[in-house]
Amino acid sequence: MNLEPGYIAFALERSLQRLRTDHVDLYQLHNPPAEMMGDPATYETLDALKAEHRIHHYGVSIHEPTEGTLCLEAGKPEVLQVPFSLFRQEWIDELFAEARKADVGIIAREPLGNGFLTGKIAPDARFPPGDIRHHWPPSMVAGRAMAAERLRFLERPDRTMAQAAVRFALAFPEVSVAIPGAKTPAQVDENAADAPPLTDAEIQRARSLHAKDFGL
Repeated sequence: MNLEPGYIAFALERSLQRLRTDHVDLYQLHNPPAEMMGDPATYETLDALKAEHRIHHYGVSIHEPTEGTLCLEAGKPEVLQVPFSLFRQEWIDELFAEARKADVGIIAREPLGNGFLTGKIAPDARFPPGDIRHHWPPSMVAGRAMAAERLRFLERPDRTMAQAAVRFALAFPEVSVAIPGAKTPAQVDENAADAPPLTDAEIQRARSLHAKDFGL
């Protein structure tokens, strides 16, 4: 991945041409090296593009809470995109308070836990080449499926497992938006449905299960 200043500007220009617009509302660096995240110089190009009104806001997509801390210490990104879900709750204790204090928004990606939090993937599932899960060892697939089963209590007649997973991500005020994946129109409709929010008791039970590694 090329994150050189000249290439960032070039890539943005190509994106603007494809989008047929003169600006992007939110531009994000996708998983830059850790040493770049905490370096204010990393964001100088983005600041220049923002000054030119070619982007309105910018942020960074990260993998781990420590990376978010590096970004916040640089004092630059307005948004952090993180893999936050019922499976990955460490962000709540390790980043959310810092982000709130810095007035930095959180985008929750992978709220469905790579599809496992739909409750529709069996422990012995296998995935075709090209699928990110194709290379996961069988023990990892089985563990994710069994952890999802422990969360089955979140499913109700008026709320599917997938909807509960999205609702969990949105239950925290630090999270501005969740971006679940979908492969069919029906999945899009399901993800976007106005399902009931989780109760405080449900959230606390889900957090307790996570703290105990779902009893696995």
